[in-house]
Amino acid sequence: MLDLRSLRRPLLGVTAAALLALLVTVLWFLMESRTDLVAREASLVEAEMKAYLRAWERDRIGDLELMLEQAATSPRQEARAVQERFRRRDRGVDSIYVWINPPMSSEPDALQLRGTLVFPERPDVEDTQAVFENPCLTRGRTLSNDGEPAALVAQAYLEDCREERDLAVRLRAASEAARFLSEDERPSEALRALDSVPLNVSGPLETGIRLGVAPYRLVTHRTQRAEILTELGRRDEALELLYRTGLELLSLDAPALDRGMLQYAQWPILHELDDADWDVEGERLRGALAKAERRQRAWREIDERILPLHDEPYSEPSRFVFDQYDAARPFLIYYGTADGGRVGAALHLDQDRLLDMFLGGLRPELRRSVAIRDAAGNWQAGPGVDEVPLFEVLFDQTLTHLRVVVGSGVVDARVAVLERQWGWLLAIVIASALVSFAALYALFRATLQQDRLLERQREFTTRVTHELKTPLAGIRVMAENVQLGAYRTDEQLQNMAERIVDEADRLTERVNQILASARTPTLPRNEPFDPEEAVLEAIDMWGPRLEAAGVRLTADLDATSEVSGDLDSVRDALGCLLDNALKYKRDGVDSRVELVLREEGRWVIIDVADNGLGVPKNLRREIFERFVRVEGAHRGLAGGHGLGLAQVASVAKAHRGSVECTDGIDGGARFTLRLPARR
Repeated sequence: MLDLRSLRRPLLGVTAAALLALLVTVLWFLMESRTDLVAREASLVEAEMKAYLRAWERDRIGDLELMLEQAATSPRQEARAVQERFRRRDRGVDSIYVWINPPMSSEPDALQLRGTLVFPERPDVEDTQAVFENPCLTRGRTLSNDGEPAALVAQAYLEDCREERDLAVRLRAASEAARFLSEDERPSEALRALDSVPLNVSGPLETGIRLGVAPYRLVTHRTQRAEILTELGRRDEALELLYRTGLELLSLDAPALDRGMLQYAQWPILHELDDADWDVEGERLRGALAKAERRQRAWREIDERILPLHDEPYSEPSRFVFDQYDAARPFLIYYGTADGGRVGAALHLDQDRLLDMFLGGLRPELRRSVAIRDAAGNWQAGPGVDEVPLFEVLFDQTLTHLRVVVGSGVVDARVAVLERQWGWLLAIVIASALVSFAALYALFRATLQQDRLLERQREFTTRVTHELKTPLAGIRVMAENVQLGAYRTDEQLQNMAERIVDEADRLTERVNQILASARTPTLPRNEPFDPEEAVLEAIDMWGPRLEAAGVRLTADLDATSEVSGDLDSVRDALGCLLDNALKYKRDGVDSRVELVLREEGRWVIIDVADNGLGVPKNLRREIFERFVRVEGAHRGLAGGHGLGLAQVASVAKAHRGSVECTDGIDGGARFTLRLPARR
């Protein structure tokens, strides 16, 4: 057997070594100057930030080059799908532009030609004068000048222009008719006049633009419809139409926004939403408006500076262009050429999204101390705006107009962590020592339990050997007497045979009991049964024995739910509890046993209580283990092997229930068997 005392010296050595290591670490930390520590950590943070920034720029340029190549080489009809795919990827792309550079001219005095925009297409420009002078509008205008009734004027506009193929003219006619009817306080007829044009107002603006209608005409048509809906008392429907129109308007490609369209977002759309306290929708539109303004300025840069940049195609490296005049809302463009310079492409980038991507890749402790500023020191992004600047790092290839400013918070946090490390090391050493002592205690305890288990097994083996040898010896003696002819009459032989069978049955019962305790608890049957039936069978079986021994048995049985399991196993478990009450009854008192059946919540409970010798409190859990018997005066005379209560616990476990021992009657024992009720 392992000598536990031999482990004391190694454990003390390990603990002493850990404490010595902690002492050396703390002394080294205290000897180092805090100034040097701050400088060293600042240098490490700066190197980390520079490495991250270079890697981030390399990855972004690689990503942008791939997207630029894909935009330039995609077929014209797939350009919009490419743009939407770039936006969904959330890589910082707002819009794409593709153009064909002018062919090379051999004439030295040839005029410079602009690049031809391929995507997005420029929307049709409405000839306002031609629409105004369309003949179908003449009669309505004449009737209005003559002061004719509004209904007659509206009818003239709608009937005369009904067959007109130009949707812009029909929309103008419907708008004029609706205006006269609305001024005449006839909003329902005005709404029908607006809806007379076969244009789905609930569809996106892009649909009308593809049909050749100017964007401003479509937006005007919708805002007029919202005014009429408001007159009809349908305020929420009007606001929803304005909000949806604003979102679609501000998501249009820049060429469609470059003709004064953004004024509609300010008035009437945002004005009406603010008056109605639609704050969430208003804030979303303001964010979209800021993006649309940047998109518009980026398009002007492309249209006025990049498209007419060359008089002949040639390949050139891709480059960045940023807004030098609006630091608060700058645009950012990445453009280049493909196919030997014959095709040009540009990506309008969302600077805010790029900065979010940059900051999102930083470690959280470093991100908290970073602020992005422009050349004038204006804050652009990052939470570290209020910290004392420690150093700054410039973008070399991408956002060259910005710089990364790192505050002192990250270094202070690192130094504080280092200053606290000695405490953590001390805690680790103490915890290690506690774990070692706990392991030693657990080892001693496990050894003690092992010794107790071995002692129980030895006692059990002795008892079983004695109890098995006695019936075997009796059987042998009786069999030898029969063999020697000691019994001559048939009656004597029959009597002896019965005694031999009885002894063999008792021996078989002991063996079966031992084998049952060694098996994993299982149920021979698993079916619903009434627990009262099991209780009554146990009373029928043990009642006469208890009565013959002078023990008074009383029962209080309530009606309960059924239980799923094996009735015979539960009956045998109750029999074991009644047998214990009989074995451990107290001399000199009127012995009694109370048996109670009741239901509490989801449990069916069976109590067996007696006024016998009882069970000491420190053994009330241990007695349900195999081979455990409560020793003491008047206890060892009852016999047994410490298997009965273990079998009861096995039956309870097999039924997904439990059994416990508590105080009984006048110092006796109470065994409570809980079984789950079947619902």
